[in-house]
Amino acid sequence: MKATRTLVAIILGAVLVGFAGCDWFEDVNTAPTIELRSACPGTGQVLEGDNVTFAWLGTDFDGTVASYEWSYDGAAWVGTEADSAVIDSVTAGQHTFSVRARDNSGALSAKSADCSFTVLPKGVERVALVELFTTNKCQNCPKAEAALNTMLTEFGLDRLVVVAYHDKPSDAPNSDGLATDETDARIGWYTADENYFPEQWPIAVFDGLRPMAGAETADQAAALYRFEISSRLEVVSPIQLTLTGQIGETSGNVAAGVKVAGRLPGDPLVLRFAVIENEVSYNGYFAKVFDFVTRDLLDDQTLTLAAYGDSTHVEQDFAVQAGWVTDNMDVIAFVQDISTREVLQAARLKHE
Repeated sequence: MKATRTLVAIILGAVLVGFAGCDWFEDVNTAPTIELRSACPGTGQVLEGDNVTFAWLGTDFDGTVASYEWSYDGAAWVGTEADSAVIDSVTAGQHTFSVRARDNSGALSAKSADCSFTVLPKGVERVALVELFTTNKCQNCPKAEAALNTMLTEFGLDRLVVVAYHDKPSDAPNSDGLATDETDARIGWYTADENYFPEQWPIAVFDGLRPMAGAETADQAAALYRFEISSRLEVVSPIQLTLTGQIGETSGNVAAGVKVAGRLPGDPLVLRFAVIENEVSYNGYFAKVFDFVTRDLLDDQTLTLAAYGDSTHVEQDFAVQAGWVTDNMDVIAFVQDISTREVLQAARLKHE
C-alpha cells in the first residue's frame, strides 16, 4: 500500500513539473480578422462623381475590436471606430479600398480586406438639339432662323443640330406650304401641355426641355439661344450616337449606332430621325428662303437599352422627293426620353 502511495506521488509530481514547464497558460493575443460586408462594385455600377459606401465587420476571438483603419488608393491609413466609410465623388479609373481591424490589445489584423473596382466616365460629349416651331406667316420666325444660323457658326456643326417644324393649321387652305401632317403632329406632341409651351411663335425648344418663345431681333434671340445651348453642352450625355449613310437623288438611308455611355434615366427612350433641307425656296409672307425645313420624319424606334455598355443598331430608308436639293439635306437623329421630353443625345448625317 505504501508502495502504491509512493508511485502516485511520483506520477503527480511529474505531472505538476510538466505543467510548470508548459506555456498553455501564457497570455498569447490572437489578432482580429476583418471582412467587407458590402459587395465590391462591378464594372458599370459606379460612375465618376458617385459616392461609394464601404461597410465592414471585424471579429476578435479573444477580445474585442477597438477600432479600424481604412485606406483609399494607397493613401495614409485613416483611423475610425465606425464600421463604414464613404468615398465622395469618385473619379474615373481603377481604385482600391482597404480596411483593417485593431483589437483592444493593439494588434492589427494580419490581412486587410480589399476591394478593387473600376469607375467609368459618366458620359460623353453632348450634341445639342434645337427644335424650332415656325411658320411662313410668322413675322419673327426668320429672325429666329438667323439667330440659329449664327449659333451653328459659333458652336459648330458637330456640337449643334437644328430641326424646324412648320405648323399646319386646322384650316388647310391657309396651311403653311412647308408643313406636313408629321410636323404638325410633332408640334402637337410638345404643345399638348399648354401650361408648359407658350403661344408666341417662333418657339425654340432646347434638348426637348426648355421652350423659348419669340425673337424680336436676331441679335436678341442669339444671345438667349447662346446661353441655353452653352448650358446644355456642359452636361455630358449618357448616350453615344453615331450616324452613317447616304442621301441620293431619289432615296437615302441612315444607320444609327446607339451605345450606353453613362447612367440612363430609367424611362422609355426613343430614337427619332428627321430628314431636313436648308435654303428651301418658298414664297412665304416674311421670307423667301427657309432653313432646317423638316422634309420627312422617319419611324420612331423604341430602344431597350439598360446597362452601361449596351448597344443597338438601327437602319432606316427614306424617299427623296422631286424638287428636294440633296446637296442641302441632312439627316438629324436624336434619342429622347418619352416621359420628360429630354433629348439625351443628337447627331447629324451630312450629305457629302
